[in-house]
Amino acid sequence: LELDRDLPDSWAQLQASIQSRNWIRHRSQPKLDGALDLAEQYLTDVDRGVKIVMFAMDIDTTERIGEALSEVTDNVYVVHSQIAASTRKKDRLVRQRIDRFAQADHGVLIAPELLDEGIDVPDAEVGINVAGTKTKLQLVQRMGRVLRKHGDKSPHFHHFVAVPDEHHLEGLDGKQYVQELNWVRELGEAIGEQPT
Repeated sequence: LELDRDLPDSWAQLQASIQSRNWIRHRSQPKLDGALDLAEQYLTDVDRGVKIVMFAMDIDTTERIGEALSEVTDNVYVVHSQIAASTRKKDRLVRQRIDRFAQADHGVLIAPELLDEGIDVPDAEVGINVAGTKTKLQLVQRMGRVLRKHGDKSPHFHHFVAVPDEHHLEGLDGKQYVQELNWVRELGEAIGEQPT
């Protein structure tokens, strides 16, 4: 049985619609605006220099965040798989930018899923996740990149979720939001700190 031949075109259209809806949720402008406002508050706090790691969903969103935050600070470090044409140059640029972020006393490192791939991320006090998380493990890994106590600094992790209003689809959206909220609550129990 070859499933591709047996599936009607309407199923392919449904799959494309669901994927398109997922991208709308991941690239939600209100969610992105909220994350940018929060990052700007941290970066303009004159009392202390803060280091932020921001997780974006894709390269385009990563670049948009980088451009917006470049108006707030010079210490913006954007890394992704397409920052150079060759793999060798890309790897060198990624390493250079991460090293510069590590040496800076404040700034923001922004990346899509590239940071999930085992790259050693320097200490940061703040994590901001505007990327959708596919699994609880992915969220745990991102939180673990930031929620490490170092020195006298207290780490914070902000996880943004897009919630539709009048276009909410009960059968599709409800399950995903409940699942994501459940993950966050479970993680809060595991680390002894419930989300606010």
